[in-house]
Amino acid sequence: MAAKGTIYGINGPIVYIAGDSGFQMNEMVYVGEANLVGEVIGLTSEKTTIEVYEETTGLKPGEPVTGTGAPVSVTLAPGIITNIFDGIERPLAAIKKSSGYYIDRGVHVTSLDTEKKWQTHMTVKRGDHVYGGTIIAEVPIDGFTNEQRFYLGYANLWAQNIRPEEILRLTKIDPHSLGKWRVNAALRNIDAFYSAFDIKEGEPMYMLPADQVVIW
Repeated sequence: MAAKGTIYGINGPIVYIAGDSGFQMNEMVYVGEANLVGEVIGLTSEKTTIEVYEETTGLKPGEPVTGTGAPVSVTLAPGIITNIFDGIERPLAAIKKSSGYYIDRGVHVTSLDTEKKWQTHMTVKRGDHVYGGTIIAEVPIDGFTNEQRFYLGYANLWAQNIRPEEILRLTKIDPHSLGKWRVNAALRNIDAFYSAFDIKEGEPMYMLPADQVVIW
């Protein structure tokens, strides 16, 4: 059964409950009639201290606080990269549908779409040993695998529009390579890059193994 308490003091985002109401440290709680999201940040025999992560204007002593029995947490799953969230993982697009451009206090929406089906590539099979940090599955996003998105992100970092005159000038005075060569020249020497995009001999980014630079 969820622990319950009653507000007896409020100081900005900090709320106090008299005595020990059975909450746990770092437990996520719902504060007041509006069910504002908060977290237990202090426990003593005299009082429980809660930090509320939403606007507390209008909150009054005597209103209830209800525990969840679980710590504040976020959901990590496909869809998180393509969403924009507030500080407690409420997707802004979903909030907009329910309350417009302003975030109402106490609004509750599902962090991620749990009904959506994702194309999933399993990287382990029955009988494999897995450990902390083992990647067990990959979900392509926008048609790209995790490895491909890594290299595309690196390439975007060095993307640039540059005039031929500036290329000539920089080539003469700048000891650093142009962005084009930081990507096209460097990645052709990395085996994992070939695997990520299944690059074959004869394709523009292919380089003979004998010509690749190997750093030991």
